[in-house]
Amino acid sequence: MPTKVWAVGEEVLAADFNTFVQQQVVSTFASLGALQTAWPDAPIGAMAITTDTMTRYVHVATGSAGWVGLGPNWISAALTGTIPNSAAAITAGTINVAAAPFNRFVTVTGIITVSTTVGVPFQLQIAENVANQNRKGRNTGNGVSASPPPLFVNLPAGQALTITATAQWSGTPNNTGTIFGDATLSRMDAVVVPA
Repeated sequence: MPTKVWAVGEEVLAADFNTFVQQQVVSTFASLGALQTAWPDAPIGAMAITTDTMTRYVHVATGSAGWVGLGPNWISAALTGTIPNSAAAITAGTINVAAAPFNRFVTVTGIITVSTTVGVPFQLQIAENVANQNRKGRNTGNGVSASPPPLFVNLPAGQALTITATAQWSGTPNNTGTIFGDATLSRMDAVVVPA
């Protein structure tokens, strides 16, 4: 951002005050949504703090979506859907981490609890698109949780990340009953911190 040195007695014009003072303070906002609404046209490099999570943000691209958390930044997705009576997998949830001009480290965890009419094994898989890693968690029985091991991603500067959770039966469906999977009470969490 630009700087300016004023001479003694020099008038501080509104344009200079906004450019050299107002837009270079670290402002506080109640939430990311409040920040994006109040300051969508912030200059690149501007910083702010949200008081709901005490997260520091830097503006890396034009528009309200250009705010990126300096971390730790917690991102959650509710896992929803119905697993069909087949071997097919469903996409239960997705988390998108926007690109930033600095390296970051992302930790992803997920948990799924499936309610079924019969006790067929099921699994949750979390996968990412940068290093193409995936982790699977498997369990059996009605109402039992499955949680894969955490997924760790070194996210380079300028790289966006997509994390996808899929759910499917890992055993043979029982043809005597209708099988469904309800994952509406489960979730996937990503913690993003500067590397």
